[in-house]
Amino acid sequence: MRLTGFQSGLDINQMVSDLMKAQRMPMNKLTQQKQLLDWKRDDYRETNRLLNDFRNLSFDMTLQRTYSQKLVTTSNDNVTATASSTAANVTYTISDVKVATPASMHAKDILKDTDEKFDPSKSIMDQRDKFATPPAVLGAGEEHEFTITTFDADGNSIKDTFKINETTSMNDLMNEISSSNIGVTAFFDEVNGQLMLTRKNAGDLVGTEGKAFIFEEGDFLTDTLNLGGTPEEIIGTDAQLKINGVNTTRKSNTFTVNGVTFTLHGDMNGESATVGVRNDSDKTFNAIKDYITKYNELIEKINGKTGEPVYRDYKPLSDEEKEALSEKQIEQWEEKARSGLLRNDSILNSGLGKMRSGMYESVSGLNGQFDQLAQLGITTSANYRDKGKLLIDEDKLREAIANDPNSVMQMFTSNGENGTGLGIARKLREAAGSTISGIEARAGNATRTAQQFTIGRELLNVDQRISAFERRMQTVEDRYWRQFTAMEKAIGQSNQQSMQLMSQFTNG
Repeated sequence: MRLTGFQSGLDINQMVSDLMKAQRMPMNKLTQQKQLLDWKRDDYRETNRLLNDFRNLSFDMTLQRTYSQKLVTTSNDNVTATASSTAANVTYTISDVKVATPASMHAKDILKDTDEKFDPSKSIMDQRDKFATPPAVLGAGEEHEFTITTFDADGNSIKDTFKINETTSMNDLMNEISSSNIGVTAFFDEVNGQLMLTRKNAGDLVGTEGKAFIFEEGDFLTDTLNLGGTPEEIIGTDAQLKINGVNTTRKSNTFTVNGVTFTLHGDMNGESATVGVRNDSDKTFNAIKDYITKYNELIEKINGKTGEPVYRDYKPLSDEEKEALSEKQIEQWEEKARSGLLRNDSILNSGLGKMRSGMYESVSGLNGQFDQLAQLGITTSANYRDKGKLLIDEDKLREAIANDPNSVMQMFTSNGENGTGLGIARKLREAAGSTISGIEARAGNATRTAQQFTIGRELLNVDQRISAFERRMQTVEDRYWRQFTAMEKAIGQSNQQSMQLMSQFTNG
């Protein structure tokens, strides 16, 4: 039991609290140390995120497709085209186009000639009497089943089986057919009692029987829907055209020739389309410009971290100190308290040095016109405050890309084989990767446990010291209370003895 000043008149709670504040001063230093470690870990990981983004961009800059984008032009809207990065820079003339058409099938007179409207959203079985040939009645759990077969460009069959039960509507059935693997769009016209099946792909897509559709016998399929009997079938046709004066046919209106994918949109009688393929210099220019911009942003942020001032008078705030401040004051204080945690950091400075070297050094062994960035109009800023930022002479860069695009590409993408050095993008990717690894060894990442990186182990050590200190503080506080409780008891006994003596003197 704790006595709180009843006998002595002292505020023992406050006295114990004040004594414990003095005892807890080493604890404040431990919590400050922990907070600084947390902030430092977070700053490292934020820097690593920026480095990882730049490393991913560097990988994109090592790919040929980044520099080999093609620009395709066409003189006639009836022909459009796209080109892969490997397509040659050529011109095609497309003429005498007759586009491919899809196969289709029309089944007519499915419904009775009656004023009663057929509702495709309601159950087929509930409206069976409206069909010219009503389907057999289905009981609970029974189904009508039928199969539709179509063919691909090689004549291989593609089939799927469909079922209806007592609740299936015509809309349900049309949707099921349209979403199946047979490549058909199904449409039911309830006004005219017609069913239309149309191939999604154009072309003469038939099997050995010379048909685009094959139906297996079944009551609902052949009788009710009038398929497999005497429906009107229109066979699809292949596209016919001339490419550079040579007659050819294609199974589809979209086809590829030497890396160029053409799409035919309409017939061209007596007309022609000139399709030109050339390097897209703008995309190469923009890719390099964006890369240099991201590099400048990265080194600006890292230089900012390694050059932050240190405010030694600003320590992390305790909970009690925060209670006396506004949110704005806390924010301003902590901004200075966590400033400079990565100042002159060896890992980041080393990483910056490697990236600068990768940018400035020439790429050895290249056969083209260019082997270093300065030849492309990319130079280091003369302002020392920019700390290594790069400047771009856009006109000179565009001229270099136009004159020798392959040399520009090799300068960034060279893999170091056949006597060549590593390209700039590969060097920077390696530099960013080694810096990331160094940071992860010190500050970890989302997948590492605290034991697997330096700051994590330091945090565990601080936590253990805090726990031990808390236990010791509890012992000290209990001792204070025992002492004050003993004092209170002694004062109480003394007061009681004094009262007894006074009573004896008074009665005597």
